[in-house]
Amino acid sequence: MATAEFSPPLVSALESGTLLILLSQDCDIAHSSYEAEPYIELLVARPVPQEQHEGGLFHGKNPRRLQFTTTVERRDQLYSVNIIEKTRLNRQILLQGLPDGRIQIDAATIDLLARWTGKRYTRPAFPDEFNERCRPAAKRVNARLKAKGHLITGLFLQLDSYEELPPRQDYRIILRATALPETCDDLEQERVVLSLISDIEKALNDCAGVMVAEVALDSERDLSLYELRFVRRWDYDFLSYREDTPKNLAPDE
Repeated sequence: MATAEFSPPLVSALESGTLLILLSQDCDIAHSSYEAEPYIELLVARPVPQEQHEGGLFHGKNPRRLQFTTTVERRDQLYSVNIIEKTRLNRQILLQGLPDGRIQIDAATIDLLARWTGKRYTRPAFPDEFNERCRPAAKRVNARLKAKGHLITGLFLQLDSYEELPPRQDYRIILRATALPETCDDLEQERVVLSLISDIEKALNDCAGVMVAEVALDSERDLSLYELRFVRRWDYDFLSYREDTPKNLAPDE
C-alpha cells in the first residue's frame, strides 16, 4: 500500500486504535463504474480516554469536532472526530479487504456522522452582529456544555430579526433545547438539563443587546417539523471561532 498516494490527514492518522470511517451512499460504494465513482471519503476517528469526554461535542452540537462512543470488541470506547480530517482514497482500495468486524457502530451513530459531516456545508448562519454580542457568553456556555452538554441533543434559536441590527436595538430571541425522550422522562436528568438551559439563558441575557424572551425544553418526540421551520440550530460557531482564533486573523496592511 503506497502511502504517497494518500492525503496528509490519513498518513498522520495511521496510529494504534484509530478508525477510518467510510462515508458514502451504499449505491456509490457498489457502483459498477470506477470512472463515475472513483473515490471514497473517510473520517478519521481517534480514540480518546474517557476523562476527555466533553458534553458539548456530543450529538453534533459542535460543527467542527464530534465525540461519540462505539463498541470495540464488546467494550465501549470514546472517539473524537475533527471535520478537517476528512480524507479521500481511490475506491478500488476496498477490494483489498473487509471492514473490521471487531467494531460495531450503531445505526443512530451512523446517521449522526452523516448529518454532522453534511452540516459543514448546510448549517444555518446568524448575523455577525448577533454573534459579536453573544461573545461574552462563550466561555460560560462552553464550560457548562462541556460538563453536562451530552444530555442535550440540540439548541435552537429563533431571532426576531436576522438582520445586522444597530447598537441600540436588541435581538429578542427564543431559546429551545431538545433532549432524548428517556432524558426528559428521568426526573433527575431533566432537572440537570433545565439547570443547564437556565445557565445558558442567564449568560445570553448578560450580553448587551441580547434578550431571551422565552425558553423551552422539548423532548425530541414532541418537537414537530412545523416548529423546526421557525428556529435555527445553534451550533456554537461563534464560540469555537472566537475562542480559537487570534485577534489579528489577517495581517495589517
